[in-house]
Amino acid sequence: MATVDIAVQADLALVLPTVVLAEFAQRNQLLLNLASKFHAMPALVDGGSVKCTQPDGQVEGNAVGPERLSVRSKAPSSSHYFVPCLRRADRARLQSIKWISKRASLAGKNFSQLDKALAELDLHLTLRTYIVGFRLDPADLAVWATLRANHIALSIVKNTYKNVLRWYEYVEDSTPWVSKAIAAIANTSTAKRTKERAEASARDARANGNTIPPEPSGYLHIRHAKAALLNDYFAHQKPGGTLICRFDDTNPSNESMEFQDAIVDDLKLMGIVPDKTSFSSDYFQLMYDYAIQLIEDGKAFADDSELGKGDEDRRNRLPSKRRHLGIDETLARFRDMKTGSDEGQRWCLRARIAYDSPNGTCVIPSYTGAT
Repeated sequence: MATVDIAVQADLALVLPTVVLAEFAQRNQLLLNLASKFHAMPALVDGGSVKCTQPDGQVEGNAVGPERLSVRSKAPSSSHYFVPCLRRADRARLQSIKWISKRASLAGKNFSQLDKALAELDLHLTLRTYIVGFRLDPADLAVWATLRANHIALSIVKNTYKNVLRWYEYVEDSTPWVSKAIAAIANTSTAKRTKERAEASARDARANGNTIPPEPSGYLHIRHAKAALLNDYFAHQKPGGTLICRFDDTNPSNESMEFQDAIVDDLKLMGIVPDKTSFSSDYFQLMYDYAIQLIEDGKAFADDSELGKGDEDRRNRLPSKRRHLGIDETLARFRDMKTGSDEGQRWCLRARIAYDSPNGTCVIPSYTGAT
């Protein structure tokens, strides 16, 4: 039996195309006894993302993409290795391999490179239903899965390239079984991640400490008390833990020493004495430096959506009108925010992440605004 080993915590744009193609090959009986094994790790032992082992023990080493997914042909007369479903006319096979190889240009995060690759694909699909030929091809699945795994590329498609979007939605609607392949990756990764988080929670509480983050702009209320008791418990359930009281002093107009002293006294009444006290303002410069780094890495953008419009777009999973704002322009707007000018007060800094995520609480969060 041939097996495909997949590191599900690797870059999804690398592993999802192989998972989808393997499922396609099994459903269409194109490969002999192919089994997929999912490993909840960022890389296999040999450092690769995907590895195919032939029935005779031969290893297709460190395979990182569907173009390397190859096992023996089902036809007894054939002894060569081939990409699934490519036992066809040479020209069609070469075209399929060509587009499967091109999918690598759609797996990156660089906007200009993605835009160029998508423009080529959009032109190719102008009068075509499929990328190659007149029926679903591995090239369709490999490219579709790569786009599915790359939120940046998919957002460009939805905003700009109507031919690619038409093709993408058609492939998705005509292959409902791909959800099984995606779920297999998610379930394997989630199971391990849940276990690791449970173990790390107790470990980190002792190693790094638990934090109570009250705002010195009011008195403790019942939810503050609950959080303080829980954090004190996890920090001190075993020797070596640290309880940190970090006053979130980010709203000076409403803060006073009266509230800060009252919070400390109330904690003492509950038998809670922090091992360390700090203030958010201690880290302002560090947070500012991280914000600059996020902007320069293309992971944040400046946004001036009307009041409430950002929340509305988030609920409807729509991209911000400023999502594609350039790095230089975002840095300029961020400088305005820092000065607190009238112009700066119109803007905030948002994360450039998956605006269409089904988890609405994580869609386009706002990092900061002018205060």
